[in-house]
Amino acid sequence: MGGAEYLALRDDLVDRLITLAQSDERIVGLWLQGSLADGTDDTYSDIDAYIAVQDDLFGNFRAERSRLGGALGTVLVEMDNPALNATHFVFGGLLKLDLFMERYSSIDQHTRPAVKVLYDGRDVGQRLRTGGTASPDEVRQRIEMALLGTLQGAAWPLRLVGRDQWATLVFAEMFVIIDTIALLMAVQIDLQFVRRNRFSLPRLLSRDQRAVINSLTAGVLRAAIERRARLALEAHLRILDELFEQGRRGCDAASMPYPLSEEAEAQLRQAYLDQWPTEPG
Repeated sequence: MGGAEYLALRDDLVDRLITLAQSDERIVGLWLQGSLADGTDDTYSDIDAYIAVQDDLFGNFRAERSRLGGALGTVLVEMDNPALNATHFVFGGLLKLDLFMERYSSIDQHTRPAVKVLYDGRDVGQRLRTGGTASPDEVRQRIEMALLGTLQGAAWPLRLVGRDQWATLVFAEMFVIIDTIALLMAVQIDLQFVRRNRFSLPRLLSRDQRAVINSLTAGVLRAAIERRARLALEAHLRILDELFEQGRRGCDAASMPYPLSEEAEAQLRQAYLDQWPTEPG
C-alpha cells in the first residue's frame, strides 16, 4: 500500500465518523484536534477525534464504545482509557483513531491548541475555546528538564556498554536524540513545540536539523551492530556535544540562562573518556 492509498483509507474513516455523528442523536458535535486540526499533518498522521455527547446519555454512549468502533470498520486492536474518557482503535490497514468523548456541558472548560469541527449539532463550534499556548515558564521548565533530566542519567551509558546491553543502549541513546536533542532544536523554530510529542517533533525540524538527528542515529546503530565499545563512545560523545550545543541555542531562543558551565561540560566529557569500558579481551 502506498501513501496515496493510506491517505484515502484515512479520509474514508473520517467520513464514516462524520456519518456516525450525524446519525446518532446522542452526539451533538464532532471535531478533530492534533495535526489534522492545526495543519501539520502528513499522509501517515493519526486521527485525534473528539465527540461531544449529551450529558444524560454520556454513560450509555461510553458503554457502547466497542460497538461504535465496529461501526467504523474492522477493529484490529482496541484499548479503553477511562482516565481520558477515550478509546484507542487500530483498524484494518493500520489506521489509528484516538476517540475522545466529552460531556457537552464541559467542552468549554479548557483551551485547546486547535480544532477542526466536522459536525456541529448544537453550537459546539462557538463553545470550543482555542489558542492555548505554553507560557514562558512552561517553556523554560520543559527545556531545563530536558537538559538536566538527561544529564542526571550520565552514568547509564557506561553501565549498558559494560554489561553488554546493546539493545538497551540503542533505546536509551535514541531517547536522548528524539526526546531531548530534537526538542531543543524544535524550540529554536517555535517555542510552542514544547507541547509536541516526541514522535512528531523530528518531522517539524529543518532539513539540516533532521540531517543531524539521522547522523547521530546512524552512529548509535553502527556501534550496536558491531558491538564495539570504542564506536559506542564516539557515538555518545557526538550526542553529548550536540546536547550542549543545542541546549545553548534552545536556551537562547527561550531567553533563559544556560544551566551548565563550560567547566562542567568539559568535566562531563572527560569523565566519559576516563571511565568508558574498554573492548573485551
